[in-house]
Amino acid sequence: MRSNLVRVALATTALLSFVMLLTACGGDDDATATPSASPTNQPSTVNATPTGPTPTRTPVNVSIEEEITVFAASSLTEAFTQIAEDYEAAFPGIGINVVFAGSQQLRTQLEQGAEADVLATADEEQMDLAASSGLVSGFRFTFARNRLVIIVPDENEAGLTEPEDLAQPGVKVVIGGENVPVGRYGREFLDAASQQSDFGGDFADAVLGNVVSEASNVREIVSAVQLGEVDAGIVYVTDVTQSVSGDVSTIEIPDDLNPEARYPIALTHLGAPKDNAQGFIEYVMSEAGQATLGLFGFAPGVP
Repeated sequence: MRSNLVRVALATTALLSFVMLLTACGGDDDATATPSASPTNQPSTVNATPTGPTPTRTPVNVSIEEEITVFAASSLTEAFTQIAEDYEAAFPGIGINVVFAGSQQLRTQLEQGAEADVLATADEEQMDLAASSGLVSGFRFTFARNRLVIIVPDENEAGLTEPEDLAQPGVKVVIGGENVPVGRYGREFLDAASQQSDFGGDFADAVLGNVVSEASNVREIVSAVQLGEVDAGIVYVTDVTQSVSGDVSTIEIPDDLNPEARYPIALTHLGAPKDNAQGFIEYVMSEAGQATLGLFGFAPGVP
């Protein structure tokens, strides 16, 4: 999926200063190097609340000097679409092409020869596999965190009100596949719940017995619940967006059973080095990038 290329004139002195700072961090001299782990190269704060001005987007005729291709997990669709537009607004002449799919699908595509400059996955396991295949650099940033929630159709004909209800006979459940990050996190929740007396030792087996479909990405789960094809699905809290909130209701998963999803991002080793690929990662980790992620429900990354 390609974000719209946005060309802008920077409208404020504060924004111009911010752009000059990012350019210094991700300019031509250092942009192809692996990000340093030194604290001096990390954002000083990671804040989920917007603190700076919103760029004024005045279209101007600027030729594309460089296009960065970003492979990103499906659950990042809204957030990374906005971040890509903001980055293009801050850096005229640079286009960001974002491709969204399940993390395991993106890794497989890279293994099969697809080219991208940046990889952002929904779990560390898929990034580790990409690294072991020599697809990405050895250093990565954890740029966001997420948690799970159970969603049910707004009509909720099955009458589900708490997590334990997923194990009721006849309930139709959809979860991610075992190699899909949201599916792996969902199974971690089920296994943890089976250790508690409130759920019972056979809780995980009972829920898995109710699974009628295993999705390849979280968008498929949301769609199945929206359409009323199933009684419940396990997704990330960030997937309950404004566009779907009118069609689904949520059932919270207790904090002590809810695994924390960590999202890493890294440069790839594929194709010719792009001067601004590292700059895009630095922008995602910057206060502005973290604020945008926060607006879409993600918890701050690890600075």
